[in-house]
Amino acid sequence: MPLAKRKTKKSSKASSKKSSQSGTGKVSIGQNTIQAKKVEVKTGIKLSSSHVVNLKNPFEEKFDNNRHDFFNSSTIKPQPVKTSIPPRPTRLNYSPNKNKLAVNFLSAGSKFFNQSWFKSFLGPKKIDQKNQPSPSPLITFQPTDDNQESIMEDIFAPPNHVEFLSLVIPKDWPKKISIFLMMSLIFVLPLQALSYYQDLQDTKDRILLATNEAIENLKKGEQAAINLNLAGADYEFDQAKLNFNLAQREVENLNSLATEIVKIFPGKGQSVNAGINLLAAGQIAAETGQILINSGQRFMSATGIENYYESLVAFESDLRIVIDKFNEAKQKIVSVDPADLPAENRQDFEKVLKDLDKIELSLKTVLTIDKSALKMLGQNQWQRYLVIFLNNNELRATGGFMGSYALVDVDRGQIKKINIPGGGTYDLQGSLIPKVAAPEPLRLINARWEFQDSNWWPDFPTAAKKIQWFHENSSQPSVDGVIVLTSTLMERLLGIFGPIEMPEYGRTITSENFVLETQKIVELEYDKEENRPKQFIADLAPMLLEKIFSANQQQFEQLFGLFKDALNQRQLQAYFNDYQIETLLRQFGWSGELRQTDGDYLSVVHTNLAGGKSDGVIDQTIQHQAEIKADGTIIDTVKLIRRHQGTKGQDIFTGVQNNSYVRFYVPPGSVLLAAEGFQKPPAELFDQPDPELKPDTDLLSIETDRQFDQQTGTDIYRENGKTVFGNWLQLKPGEVQQATIRYRLPFKLALEGENIFYYSLLVQKQAGSLNNQLISNLILDNHFKPLAKFPADLSSSDNEVNFTSNLITDKFYGVTLIAN
Repeated sequence: MPLAKRKTKKSSKASSKKSSQSGTGKVSIGQNTIQAKKVEVKTGIKLSSSHVVNLKNPFEEKFDNNRHDFFNSSTIKPQPVKTSIPPRPTRLNYSPNKNKLAVNFLSAGSKFFNQSWFKSFLGPKKIDQKNQPSPSPLITFQPTDDNQESIMEDIFAPPNHVEFLSLVIPKDWPKKISIFLMMSLIFVLPLQALSYYQDLQDTKDRILLATNEAIENLKKGEQAAINLNLAGADYEFDQAKLNFNLAQREVENLNSLATEIVKIFPGKGQSVNAGINLLAAGQIAAETGQILINSGQRFMSATGIENYYESLVAFESDLRIVIDKFNEAKQKIVSVDPADLPAENRQDFEKVLKDLDKIELSLKTVLTIDKSALKMLGQNQWQRYLVIFLNNNELRATGGFMGSYALVDVDRGQIKKINIPGGGTYDLQGSLIPKVAAPEPLRLINARWEFQDSNWWPDFPTAAKKIQWFHENSSQPSVDGVIVLTSTLMERLLGIFGPIEMPEYGRTITSENFVLETQKIVELEYDKEENRPKQFIADLAPMLLEKIFSANQQQFEQLFGLFKDALNQRQLQAYFNDYQIETLLRQFGWSGELRQTDGDYLSVVHTNLAGGKSDGVIDQTIQHQAEIKADGTIIDTVKLIRRHQGTKGQDIFTGVQNNSYVRFYVPPGSVLLAAEGFQKPPAELFDQPDPELKPDTDLLSIETDRQFDQQTGTDIYRENGKTVFGNWLQLKPGEVQQATIRYRLPFKLALEGENIFYYSLLVQKQAGSLNNQLISNLILDNHFKPLAKFPADLSSSDNEVNFTSNLITDKFYGVTLIAN
């Protein structure tokens, strides 16, 4: 009788002899023959079994105790069979050359395992249920035909298991393990997920409490940092990090396997995953804030310029770490779908998404600032700067008269060399090689244009380039930038770092007497034979710089605020040849350039010529009026009211007549309508240029379309994107003077929508100027009414809007109008 084939991948290699008796199964084992009656196995399914009965050793009474007795299973109840089967042996000895007989011990009575989906899962073969015999609890020894495939296994086939360290492991263990794992996923893990949800519900309050406290800590830390309370900011960011960690641990304490499963489940799983990502992003945000604050503390606590420089170097490294961490947090945040969040949190989350790019740009800007500062301090290459001291009591376009200057060499945060000529800017008079004619107003004092008068234009980048041109053409070295500071800034610096003892001059210099004592020394008391009137500045400046460079933390905080205010008020201006640094200054509004706007614009610029140091005692009110006509045409009127507070003969510096060439910078294309109250000095007081003096090419290219209005004596030309009206003012001590110009703007009201119009005014203060009051009135035709205002507290009525302010910094206001 041929052997039955297995239902496994491999078929049995052995064969069995065919029984010679009909209706019975006969097996020969050595000299023994065993007869087995034909019995039926009433099962609903044909399955193979890896458990066999060894008939080779009939003298063993039972299986080894280590073998599993499947007859003890409550699901399989075999019926007694009357056979001559000998007792089961204690150990299985296989002999592949003997005859074999397969026996099926697996009952198909279980409804679960009889389901069609489970059968299809276990194997690709489908079992024909129609050909199966009816279920029976009996076990059958069934002979097989040569031409019929049997489902029974050969009991003498090679073992279906292996032994390892006394363990019996089925040969098809990978398949069995995979089935076990799949069953675990189907039945166990959903229960774990439900348990996870229950645990999450139990810990939700603790997570929310920790998260809310963390967010409050972040807000407090931000506010503390803005107020330069770095210690407080450090504490708040640290607490935020701890609270975010606490919230994360609450989540991580849940069943870790369930957590991972929930993450891939739809619905609630997405919400949980979103929450985990947001907690991680919050922790990173707190860490980045703490890194920045620690760097700030290190910088603020530094003593000496060397430590400040090293702090900037370390800050650059920290910023790169912060940017990397922020990008990590950003990726976690953008991976969250707002739909996975509670409805009440989605709007705030979407605001966060919109702010991510702004925050990233801000961090990169801070890095650019730090790199620019290091470049200015000579990190990779030493820098040389032309530093000019301006006396704003004698106003010039960029802030004051250029009396003294210094060449300063900076290398890796240290001033390696400083040179202050004792004769000041006048030391270069005989060194200037080009011979160029001065601008016409400057000819009141000198027909030849020279270094000390080179700051002619109010647009500081333009003036700084011209200052460098004069310096280099006077056989002086090239520089990397120009820095100017006014007498007002020097007074404020002495307020922080003074007083300074000057025993060789018999004086103690303070913020209160700096201007007066300096003017006395450099104008009157200097050695006429030695002719070094600016030597006092050369002696004072290094002593002040030494105090600045050794500033303590409190002084440094004051210095930081002073420099920021000085840049905004244009008492300090800087121009750098490096494009990146100059672009950065422009972004902060610190470049000193004439600003561009689509609306109305005004800047009033005085140039004191032979008027002593009288600008410090002159109060000025700028009254600006914009009148809106019915067709949207705008007519501007600007009135200057100047009061000379000096007393004639009492002070040789301030008790003198103020002579000023005043320029009104207005929108390009404006048309002059009227000018009155101006007075030009007599023509004979002006020097005429010699034939050897050539027109300056920069002057010709910058001041274009020049005209002269004979009726009003007003110069009209274009400069740096503005139209300029220039005329003269003469004001004696104790007098009050008024001068007025009237002009039409080149544009009408800007249309913002149907019957909606917009007007705005930008007023840019003159660098170095003091004691200026601005009053602007917007007069409306009856066709227009104000609808909205900026600032919101602007005073207004149905046909007028009023703006008043001290002109300490640049000013702006705007009004939205509706047409009736």
